Amino acid sequence: MVLTTNQFKERNIEIHHNPFNFMVLETKHIKYSSILNFEQAIEILDLCNTVNSANKLYENAFSKEKINFSILYQAIQAILADEPFNDSQLVEYFKFFREYRKFTELMSDFSDIDEHFFYPQVDLHLLGFDLKIEKNIRFENIHTDLFDGYADLYEDMSNNSIEITDFIKAAKSLVKNIKEQYFLETA
Repeated sequence: MVLTTNQFKERNIEIHHNPFNFMVLETKHIKYSSILNFEQAIEILDLCNTVNSANKLYENAFSKEKINFSILYQAIQAILADEPFNDSQLVEYFKFFREYRKFTELMSDFSDIDEHFFYPQVDLHLLGFDLKIEKNIRFENIHTDLFDGYADLYEDMSNNSIEITDFIKAAKSLVKNIKEQYFLETA
């Protein structure tokens, strides 16, 4: 997880007393197109670690269940390469999240595990929306229109109220509409 300044201040004592549980990376020399991409990749890598622990829990319980999360490594690669996913990758990506949600719901009575991983910046990147083009966006309502609109669609997909392929179409349509509505003409 990438800590904000406030999160770092809140966890400073824990970090001080348990330094081997944390990793600090100096990011000023990272050569990716943006530090935002690197932060998104770290968030997904953190999720990979969580899912790996979930799979070990299944294994220790002698369950045949296992969450396949190989698509997350493809997501990391796509984000670091600053590329969106194609439709088949998007289907696999969101199928993973449905499976992960089942696990978190199962575990919610037994653990403080995050209910669900929801990091819309990653999803929007993989859907083809470039959050780094901030200088060309009017900001007054973009957060509400984009993130809240996406969150509503995501919740429908997660609850199986909408098929993944229909969700992808609707999310891409939202992204397209936001681009048309908020991107200024560049001369």
